[in-house]
Amino acid sequence: MKRTLAAILATLLFSVLGFAQAGARAPMARKIVKQRAGMMAGNPLAPGMGAWWKNSAVAKALNLTDDQQQQLEKNFMDYRLKLVDLRADLERQEILLQPLMDANQLDEAAISKQLDAVIAARGRLEKTNGMMNVSLRKVLTPEQWQKLKAHFQQMARRRMMGGERFRRPDGRRGPGVGRGAPQGQNAPAPPPQQQ
Repeated sequence: MKRTLAAILATLLFSVLGFAQAGARAPMARKIVKQRAGMMAGNPLAPGMGAWWKNSAVAKALNLTDDQQQQLEKNFMDYRLKLVDLRADLERQEILLQPLMDANQLDEAAISKQLDAVIAARGRLEKTNGMMNVSLRKVLTPEQWQKLKAHFQQMARRRMMGGERFRRPDGRRGPGVGRGAPQGQNAPAPPPQQQ
């Protein structure tokens, strides 16, 4: 029993130490990872997917009405302000944890209390983000929701396969004109044009 408890506490301590060492970069890194995970999964309501209802091609494909677009924008803006405050609170709680973890003498009770505050702040942020997604989803009809999911899943597949947006005008992948492209005498000749 004591060994199990010691192992759990050691695991928690090393996890927290690693988290604390990441410092101010940790919230941004988690945000990027979360955005990429949502994009790769093709989730239209994932963080970082942006205001897809403003994309005219998506709006047209879904047959969004003007009222739906306005309602989506209103819901998004209402929750966006709340999310800004909740993200700031989470970051504040993580910053308060940092000196406790960096102290020469660890105060386990204070660390535990602050970890609870970090977890609670993260929970409030996640719940609010989820409820924003529910409010956006409720604006769509079931058919529109299925079309939207299919659209984003197709985008995710394209990204995983190298994507159209990464192709050069000549159809090849890799660096083209601009940064990273071969220049001068060593530059390869352009491919022959097919007619």
